[in-house]
Amino acid sequence: PTTPEPTTPEPTTPMPPTSTLSRTGPGKAVVDIVIRSVSFSALSRRNALMKKFKETIAEQVAKAVGVFASDVEVLLSEGSVRAGCTITPPGSDDADSIVAKLNEGKPDLEESIVEGVVALPNIQRVTTGSVTASMEAPTRIEDDGSDDERDDSIDDGGKDGTIVDKDGATGLSAARWLVAALLVMAR
Repeated sequence: PTTPEPTTPEPTTPMPPTSTLSRTGPGKAVVDIVIRSVSFSALSRRNALMKKFKETIAEQVAKAVGVFASDVEVLLSEGSVRAGCTITPPGSDDADSIVAKLNEGKPDLEESIVEGVVALPNIQRVTTGSVTASMEAPTRIEDDGSDDERDDSIDDGGKDGTIVDKDGATGLSAARWLVAALLVMAR
């Protein structure tokens, strides 16, 4: 009997740089980053510090994915401090490549956010311990640029502005809450 000859695996073709990937359509990347041991209520009473805090988050996220800080919108909320970041890809980048970069650079991004936050002047006035950051899974959201269309599964409740999902639940995930808030604001 003859023994089959071993096969050599085909060399893999490297992926082209992100800037040459074809755009899969309009979209944005969203990611939540929880910064622990920072008091949101104390931070919200210090406007200048809050502004610098948001700028620091935007700068670190932008650096991690290769965009300008102005391409990153940061909304802060309670839960230690939860930074909801929406990244609008510039030029030929697409939301999927931004999501991939966030996933690949998660540990470095978390570390750079902590370093940036603890370096802020007077941050010790709003901290309750050792500052840490943890990034939740980033996602892509569609952005067709139209104000007329919206996700019918999310509604603002119609009366008091409470955001509820299609099943009437108010416990939305942070990323979905961010999308819902943006849709309500677009009305």
